[in-house]
Amino acid sequence: MPAESALPPILEAFEHDLARAMHRQATQAPRPARRARTALGLTAATALATAAILAVVLVGNGSDATTTALAEAANAALHQPPLLPREDQYLYVRTVGLEPTGMSTRQGVSVTAVERVVYESWRSALRPSLRRGRIVAIRFASRADARLWRSNHGDLVGRIRTERGPASGFYLTFPISGEPLTRKQVLVLPSDPHKLLAATLGRMPGAAAWLASLTAPGRTTTYTSTYSSETGPLTAAQQRQGLHNDFAYASIAFASIAEAFEQATLPARVRAGLYRALALIPGVRYVGIRPDLAGRRGVELAFDDLAHLIRDELIFDPATSALLGERQITTAPNVGFGKGAVLEDVAYLDQAVTSTTTIPSKQEAVR
Repeated sequence: MPAESALPPILEAFEHDLARAMHRQATQAPRPARRARTALGLTAATALATAAILAVVLVGNGSDATTTALAEAANAALHQPPLLPREDQYLYVRTVGLEPTGMSTRQGVSVTAVERVVYESWRSALRPSLRRGRIVAIRFASRADARLWRSNHGDLVGRIRTERGPASGFYLTFPISGEPLTRKQVLVLPSDPHKLLAATLGRMPGAAAWLASLTAPGRTTTYTSTYSSETGPLTAAQQRQGLHNDFAYASIAFASIAEAFEQATLPARVRAGLYRALALIPGVRYVGIRPDLAGRRGVELAFDDLAHLIRDELIFDPATSALLGERQITTAPNVGFGKGAVLEDVAYLDQAVTSTTTIPSKQEAVR
């Protein structure tokens, strides 16, 4: 595929804004972390935000469409065989994603690009991990950028990146709740959605009261939320408020469930419980039927991270409960990116359990 390939369809609507925003980002600001949700959890848990701004936000919980789609996925999860590798086996995952990137050139000009990368990973509790990425397309902001990129030895289509690491030692980690979960602990996780939400929040102060306030889907919640800026430290009182912030609980619960779907395969009843838990979180809303990065159509749910000006989107197949993809899109100018820029877009293509770090056969892979 040529370097100056067409922009993937998912970015066409934002092409001009993204190009301008990426140029600003490359020249003025550091590249944002691809796992912004983890950063959100750590910030909310430790109240390491800066100057507080209070705002009242009305957030709907669980419209009929949201509840119906999640209930369908929960029911489907109960009938899907889970992939639960032994501790000495690997969980193989293949994804395709878009990655904004940039470089400084010897001509003194910054160049921006969006790389489309296929990743394959093998993760085991006891054996060393392997992750391999292959660039399959690169989109530049301009033809001039493409020429500068090549003359400065930028990444080319076909380049393979290989990362090796230690054994993970665990199966699943909720960002806030504390200790990682072993295979044995994953197998005994509860299926009750309220208990699963409690597991995502761990011992966060005030979380029990928030959990007790969650009732049936369909209500509207008023949040008085603490946001962050960059002008000074929080007072002790503001830190306490941040730790008892209902919006923070909702954000962390949503992020934790999304990461649980990404990190590991789960017992069927646990996977079903997590879908039902999503329906209880204020702010989770049905967007419609949308394609993922690979073009597969599924139900899209969104959650607005008001503190970080990002909209998190999950796309799943309610008929199978499979997570198809996820996106993060800016809802306002953010870290050098303009409003509507795609910070992350990933499609989850294949999963399989394997005993070696080789590509599983089609018979082994489960979509």
